[in-house]
Amino acid sequence: MSDWPLYQITIICLLNAMGVQVLAAFWALRQLPRAGRYWLPWAALSLALVLMVQRRWMPLELALNTGLYDFQQALLALAISLLLLLAIIGLSPLLRLAGRAPANLETSSPRQKA
Repeated sequence: MSDWPLYQITIICLLNAMGVQVLAAFWALRQLPRAGRYWLPWAALSLALVLMVQRRWMPLELALNTGLYDFQQALLALAISLLLLLAIIGLSPLLRLAGRAPANLETSSPRQKA
C-alpha cells in the first residue's frame, strides 16, 4: 500500500482536529457564565462548537471503518479547529470585559448639544 503513510497522517490529523474541537467547545462552555448580557449569542456559539465535534467524528469514523479518507479535508479540519480554539481563547478576555460593561453605553459618553 503506497497510501499507508498518508492514511496514518490523515487519521492523526482527524484525531487532533476532533481533540482541538472538543477543547474549543469546552472552553466556550466554560466561559458561558461570564457572558453576562451576551449569554444568548455565546450559548449559540458554544452549541455550534459542540455540534462541530460530531462533524469532526464522522470523517474519522469513515476512515477507520472503510479506509476511505480525504487528506486535504483532514488538514482543513485541523486548521479550522485550531483557528476556532484560538479565537475562543482570544475572545475570552473581551467577553469578561463586555460582561462588566454598563448596560447603556450612551450614558457613559458625553453628549454634544446642537
